[in-house]
Amino acid sequence: MRALNLKLAELHKEVKDVARKFCAHSDHLLSQIATSQDHTSRALERLFLLAIAPTEGQVERARTRHMYGDPPGKPAGALGDQVSWEQLLDSTTPTDELFIVTRDTDFFHSIGGKQFLNPVLARDVAIRAPQAPVPRVFSKLVDALEEIRAVLPPPLAKGPSPADLEAIRKEESAVELPESAPSLRSIRQVLQDTRAKTSNESMLHYLMREEQVTGLGQALVLATKKILAQAGELDEATSATEKRKG
Repeated sequence: MRALNLKLAELHKEVKDVARKFCAHSDHLLSQIATSQDHTSRALERLFLLAIAPTEGQVERARTRHMYGDPPGKPAGALGDQVSWEQLLDSTTPTDELFIVTRDTDFFHSIGGKQFLNPVLARDVAIRAPQAPVPRVFSKLVDALEEIRAVLPPPLAKGPSPADLEAIRKEESAVELPESAPSLRSIRQVLQDTRAKTSNESMLHYLMREEQVTGLGQALVLATKKILAQAGELDEATSATEKRKG
């Protein structure tokens, strides 16, 4: 029995050591992200260097769009998508083919599994570039790339190889989140419950440890799925309670 207790104590020490190393590793990753030194931020740095500052006219039109609550962007949020959209409109010529890749539902409506540009934004394009084709909208990059290869002439359709497309498809599938959108009240409740369980430990650390994953990206996806699933259950329970009260 004494030998068994010693073995259990040893195993317990090893588990604590692994947990400590895991938390240290995740803290290192988070600090890299916070300082833009992670792999993704460094890869995007080349794109950010090509960023074009908006003109005064574009900012003013963005403010007007924001004031009237026109898409894209949220009426209560800061200027961002509105400015980008005005810049895109100014750079669009009558013959441009627009392929928009986004999961932001400010930009599109989903009907029958396909995405269609928000009517307000479609009107903007029609006014600025009357001869331009109707913009195509995709929620996945791989779908947009395949469409480009199918509709544009070969010189313009150069892009990733079939192998690269398959790799992109797998990566996008790996991070795909549920389409359900639980209420903010439910998500807030889930976050409060999680914090109550974790005391001084951060929610992300708790979820990463509970899911037993080694990659931060995978942990974030699993954590989000878990929050959405629990929030959905809370919504159903809340609806049932309100029906009984009614």
